[in-house]
Amino acid sequence: MKTLTDKINKKCIKLKNLLEILGEEKYNLLKNSKEICQFTLPNKNFILPKIDKPTGIYFFEIKNNTNFKTFKEWIDNFKPKWEENINSRTSKLIKYRIEHHLVQNELKEWIPFYIGVAKDIETRLRRHMSENENDCSNTTSALKLRRRKKLKNEEFRIKIVSIENIEENYDMIMPAIELYLRDKINPIVGKK
Repeated sequence: MKTLTDKINKKCIKLKNLLEILGEEKYNLLKNSKEICQFTLPNKNFILPKIDKPTGIYFFEIKNNTNFKTFKEWIDNFKPKWEENINSRTSKLIKYRIEHHLVQNELKEWIPFYIGVAKDIETRLRRHMSENENDCSNTTSALKLRRRKKLKNEEFRIKIVSIENIEENYDMIMPAIELYLRDKINPIVGKK
């Protein structure tokens, strides 16, 4: 019978090997992302497309309209819209990630908005889009974009990266990949 220490060591070696394999690949994840849709709020007729390979990473980006010349102008305009009270668990604006963009002083056409990982991307995206509180459990945080009346006319796009054959090691690998990508793109909304 294996001891708990033996089991942990075996898992750690397996994780180390998987991370080494992913080492170079994680740099290509953003390049290999696939745009699945664009939508403008509050489009109630918009339907998320079917996602064939459900496990992986998803990114929301928000479009900068041309009214703003700097990121500071854009975020000063956007902040009160996002912080509207929707009486629900939802992601917050992350101050140090916003500061990263302020320091860069670069206002791109598409601003990194949110990043997440999911075993079932399609279901998770539906929760983020939801306007119905019953679509999300009390323990689930989500963007709840359709409930945000002040985001009218804001344009978003969603990109995904499907990651196959990771089910057995999902809980070990995906958080590491998500953290790496979060630190690389600095989405302005999230938990961290």
